[in-house]
Amino acid sequence: MSEAGGRSTGRGDRRAALGGGLTCLVVFGVILTGILGENGYLPGDGVRTAWKGPRDRSAAGHGNGSWLTGDTVVRIRYDAVTAYEVGGGKKRWDLAVPGRDEVCAVSRTTADGTGVIAHGEEETGCDTVTAVDLATGKERWHRTLKAEPGVLEQAADMVAIAGGTVVTHDSGTVRAFDARTGAPRWQAAAPEDCAPWAVHASDEQVFTVLGCESGVRVTAHRTDDGERAWTSEPGVRSDGAFVRLLSAEPLLLQVEEEAARGMHAILSYSSDGTIRGRIALERGYGVITEHHDGEARVVLDGERLIAWTEQPSGSYTRDKLAAFDVKSGRHLWTAGFEDDDVVTLQARDGSISVVVDPVGKGNTEEDLHVFGTEDGEETDVRTFRDDVEMYGGQTYLTDEGRLVLVEAPGEGGGRTVSVYEKS
Repeated sequence: MSEAGGRSTGRGDRRAALGGGLTCLVVFGVILTGILGENGYLPGDGVRTAWKGPRDRSAAGHGNGSWLTGDTVVRIRYDAVTAYEVGGGKKRWDLAVPGRDEVCAVSRTTADGTGVIAHGEEETGCDTVTAVDLATGKERWHRTLKAEPGVLEQAADMVAIAGGTVVTHDSGTVRAFDARTGAPRWQAAAPEDCAPWAVHASDEQVFTVLGCESGVRVTAHRTDDGERAWTSEPGVRSDGAFVRLLSAEPLLLQVEEEAARGMHAILSYSSDGTIRGRIALERGYGVITEHHDGEARVVLDGERLIAWTEQPSGSYTRDKLAAFDVKSGRHLWTAGFEDDDVVTLQARDGSISVVVDPVGKGNTEEDLHVFGTEDGEETDVRTFRDDVEMYGGQTYLTDEGRLVLVEAPGEGGGRTVSVYEKS
């Protein structure tokens, strides 16, 4: 009996040991799963790096821009324009800026297979507009403008393209050219007491911000023939006001006056020049943040405008998203994060993708949060497998769902372009 009992006890010990081992494996599996999930290595939990472009050398702080057209992403710096294949990262073409010229302005958009840059030398000013064939990287045409000599700096909205037409301005005239051939289409002289500050264009209308002795004006001309459609005075009184065209369709105008009681808002215009909505740059939803050049950090998805805002939280601020109805300016919803810092955001097809840096959460990689444009509800959270190198620049979402980050040139060392996709 004692021998049989001894054998029985041995089997029990082995069962206990086996059970303990299984428990340890289960616990280890749970921990491992948590670690893999937290770092984006489980299916459906991560964002993997598709490819990264070469590291950039130092560049000027002006002349920066980018375009996404089909499966091609184009990065512009002060001395060169470079295109990469989005799907695999292969360099498609390079276009060197001629001579000793430096890029001083870049069109916000492309059209008809064409992008537009403006460039010049310090001695002559920003005096040349060049249309770039986005399929080949070759110059389609260039035109010389009247420019004031001086320091070359980023000239926001000096050139624009839409509806097969390139528009630009010099010291006193808005000029339009055929996007394919460069043939002159029309020109509109500014009133004697005014000077063009910026242009933007939709397929139907070209918009110009004029700085006049009586204040700021916004004019609209028909894109095809230059006939003036309307003129609006938004009520800007301060001489040192910051005015920026954020979008052409819908037309959005950012205005920040120096006076404390002055205008600090984004104005939304209807097609006939009527101001239909105002979005305050600071309210209960926080303060709408700005790029280094002062432009508000906002993205559009149809008639929804989503802004990156900061809200006071003790001695710190918390990054949030605030959505607005473009037609009325009405605040729709606010969404955000506990301690995460927003890195960049982009909206498309009813959703907003936000890259955030998870401060104090134990993981060094960034997270991707996805929200619905309609209601601000979070629909997805994923972790990047690698560090996101993004210190400025532009973000795009492709038809295939890839996230394209184009780094703004600067002191050098950063990646030119990085492309990510969900895993």
